[in-house]
Amino acid sequence: MQTQQRRGDRQELLLDTVERLLADRNFRDLTVADVMVEAGLPRTTFYRHFPDLEAILLLGVARVSEELGDAAALWLNDVTDPVGSLR
Repeated sequence: MQTQQRRGDRQELLLDTVERLLADRNFRDLTVADVMVEAGLPRTTFYRHFPDLEAILLLGVARVSEELGDAAALWLNDVTDPVGSLR
């Protein structure tokens, strides 16, 4: 279980790093080397978790989509005051 936890922690670190880097630059300008320098990990670690940068981007998009769905569900389930809960 500890190995799975560490794997999940590394994936989170890489995802957070990509998100931080994308705040300042275009995805097309991002490289695996940039991500790994910023994360402070060896380049090979990236490829243990993701085949390429597009895969980590898709994971990030999937998570944002899930968060939006969760937020919408909370709002839609508030039958007492949906407009107020939207605010």
